[in-house]
Amino acid sequence: MNVRYALLRKKKVLTHYGNGILACVRCGFSDIRALSIDHIEGDGTQHRKNRTQGGTNFYAWLVRNNYPSGFQTLCMNCNWIKRVENKECTPGMNMLIKEAKTILEERNRKE
Repeated sequence: MNVRYALLRKKKVLTHYGNGILACVRCGFSDIRALSIDHIEGDGTQHRKNRTQGGTNFYAWLVRNNYPSGFQTLCMNCNWIKRVENKECTPGMNMLIKEAKTILEERNRKE
């Protein structure tokens, strides 16, 4: 695949799902290197298993399917925060999050 074409398609898709702006819909971050498509209902894993692979194939699928609803552009930080807030994480990720919170709490007590 032509890398330039793939980047142009990615920009087009991210802009569409960014409400016409190439930026995160939550915080406005606009560096394309950290922007991605988020499944609003948190069903991305199931979608990938059933319909398409990730990356450039996913962007092509969105275009071929006339930009279906249920998606939004998020930066990776907002995507991660959303996953934690909505409890979309796997058990292993939940354990890591809990451990990170404990470490932060210990640091705050020492300060």
